[in-house]
Amino acid sequence: MNLIAKQYGKWLGGMTWNFIATVRPHYKLTEYIADLKFQRLVEYPSINQTFYALEWDRDTNFTHAHLLLNADSTLSREDLARKLRLNPKAVGYFQTVADQQAVSNYCSKQIGTKAIHYNFFKKGS
Repeated sequence: MNLIAKQYGKWLGGMTWNFIATVRPHYKLTEYIADLKFQRLVEYPSINQTFYALEWDRDTNFTHAHLLLNADSTLSREDLARKLRLNPKAVGYFQTVADQQAVSNYCSKQIGTKAIHYNFFKKGS
Protein backbone atom coordinates (compact mmCIF):
# COMPACT_ATOMS: atom_id res chain seq x y z
CA MET A 1 0.00 0.00 0.00
CA ASN A 2 1.39 3.44 -0.90
CA LEU A 3 1.71 6.35 1.54
CA ILE A 4 -1.40 8.17 0.29
CA ALA A 5 -3.54 5.04 0.67
CA LYS A 6 -2.12 4.43 4.15
CA GLN A 7 -2.98 7.96 5.23
CA TYR A 8 -6.52 7.68 3.86
CA GLY A 9 -6.89 4.32 5.61
CA LYS A 10 -5.72 5.84 8.89
CA TRP A 11 -8.08 8.82 8.52
CA LEU A 12 -11.06 6.61 7.64
CA GLY A 13 -10.18 4.18 10.44
CA GLY A 14 -10.77 6.96 12.96
CA MET A 15 -14.43 7.15 11.92
CA THR A 16 -17.30 4.87 12.80
CA TRP A 17 -18.36 2.53 10.01
CA ASN A 18 -20.85 -0.23 10.61
CA PHE A 19 -21.32 -1.60 7.06
CA ILE A 20 -19.05 -2.39 4.13
CA ALA A 21 -20.41 -3.16 0.67
CA THR A 22 -19.23 -3.77 -2.86
CA VAL A 23 -21.47 -2.31 -5.54
CA ARG A 24 -21.17 -3.56 -9.12
CA PRO A 25 -24.08 -2.49 -11.35
CA HIS A 26 -24.70 -3.98 -14.80
CA TYR A 27 -23.41 -0.76 -16.37
CA LYS A 28 -20.14 1.15 -16.10
CA LEU A 29 -20.17 3.11 -12.85
CA THR A 30 -18.54 6.43 -13.79
CA GLU A 31 -17.20 9.05 -11.39
CA TYR A 32 -20.21 11.28 -12.03
CA ILE A 33 -22.82 8.56 -11.52
CA ALA A 34 -21.03 7.22 -8.44
CA ASP A 35 -20.95 10.66 -6.83
CA LEU A 36 -24.66 11.16 -7.52
CA LYS A 37 -25.66 7.75 -6.17
CA PHE A 38 -23.49 7.72 -3.06
CA GLN A 39 -24.06 11.37 -2.12
CA ARG A 40 -27.81 10.77 -2.34
CA LEU A 41 -27.48 8.10 0.37
CA VAL A 42 -26.84 10.66 3.13
CA GLU A 43 -30.20 12.26 2.34
CA TYR A 44 -31.87 9.21 3.91
CA PRO A 45 -32.48 9.54 7.66
CA SER A 46 -30.95 6.12 8.29
CA ILE A 47 -27.55 6.91 6.70
CA ASN A 48 -25.15 9.40 8.30
CA GLN A 49 -22.02 9.17 6.16
CA THR A 50 -20.46 7.25 3.29
CA PHE A 51 -17.06 6.79 1.74
CA TYR A 52 -16.45 5.02 -1.53
CA ALA A 53 -13.56 4.15 -3.79
CA LEU A 54 -14.24 3.37 -7.43
CA GLU A 55 -12.00 0.71 -8.97
CA TRP A 56 -11.67 -1.11 -12.28
CA ASP A 57 -12.78 -4.72 -12.48
CA ARG A 58 -9.86 -7.04 -13.15
CA ASP A 59 -10.73 -8.46 -16.56
CA THR A 60 -13.32 -6.08 -17.99
CA ASN A 61 -13.85 -2.46 -18.83
CA PHE A 62 -16.36 -2.15 -15.99
CA THR A 63 -16.01 -0.71 -12.52
CA HIS A 64 -17.12 -1.44 -8.99
CA ALA A 65 -17.18 0.56 -5.78
CA HIS A 66 -16.15 -0.35 -2.27
CA LEU A 67 -18.49 1.47 0.07
CA LEU A 68 -18.26 2.21 3.79
CA LEU A 69 -21.43 3.26 5.58
CA ASN A 70 -22.30 4.73 8.92
CA ALA A 71 -25.98 3.82 9.09
CA ASP A 72 -28.73 2.52 11.35
CA SER A 73 -28.22 -1.10 12.30
CA THR A 74 -31.41 -2.04 10.45
CA LEU A 75 -29.90 -1.36 7.00
CA SER A 76 -29.92 -4.45 4.79
CA ARG A 77 -28.50 -5.32 1.37
CA GLU A 78 -31.98 -4.92 -0.13
CA ASP A 79 -32.47 -1.52 1.54
CA LEU A 80 -29.13 -0.31 0.22
CA ALA A 81 -29.91 -1.51 -3.31
CA ARG A 82 -33.33 0.18 -3.19
CA LYS A 83 -31.80 3.46 -1.99
CA LEU A 84 -29.22 3.28 -4.79
CA ARG A 85 -31.96 2.39 -7.30
CA LEU A 86 -30.16 -0.81 -8.23
CA ASN A 87 -31.04 -4.45 -8.52
CA PRO A 88 -30.15 -6.20 -5.22
CA LYS A 89 -27.74 -8.42 -7.21
CA ALA A 90 -25.63 -5.28 -7.83
CA VAL A 91 -24.75 -5.23 -4.13
CA GLY A 92 -22.51 -8.26 -4.27
CA TYR A 93 -21.03 -7.97 -0.81
CA PHE A 94 -22.69 -6.48 2.27
CA GLN A 95 -21.49 -7.11 5.81
CA THR A 96 -21.34 -5.49 9.20
CA VAL A 97 -17.93 -4.12 10.10
CA ALA A 98 -15.90 -6.08 12.63
CA ASP A 99 -12.64 -4.09 12.37
CA GLN A 100 -12.78 -0.34 11.55
CA GLN A 101 -9.14 -0.09 10.54
CA ALA A 102 -9.16 -3.21 8.36
CA VAL A 103 -12.16 -2.12 6.27
CA SER A 104 -10.80 1.42 6.01
CA ASN A 105 -7.48 0.11 4.69
CA TYR A 106 -9.23 -2.25 2.29
CA CYS A 107 -11.47 0.45 0.80
CA SER A 108 -8.60 2.91 0.38
CA LYS A 109 -5.98 0.42 -0.86
CA GLN A 110 -5.85 1.76 -4.43
CA ILE A 111 -6.02 5.48 -3.69
CA GLY A 112 -2.98 7.16 -5.21
CA THR A 113 -2.40 4.34 -7.70
CA LYS A 114 -5.27 2.50 -9.43
CA ALA A 115 -8.39 4.00 -7.84
CA ILE A 116 -10.42 5.84 -10.44
CA HIS A 117 -12.22 8.11 -8.01
CA TYR A 118 -13.17 8.28 -4.34
CA ASN A 119 -15.29 10.55 -2.19
CA PHE A 120 -16.69 11.08 1.29
CA PHE A 121 -20.18 12.34 2.06
CA LYS A 122 -21.57 13.30 5.43
CA LYS A 123 -25.07 14.34 6.39
CA GLY A 124 -25.38 18.12 6.37
CA SER A 125 -22.27 18.81 4.31
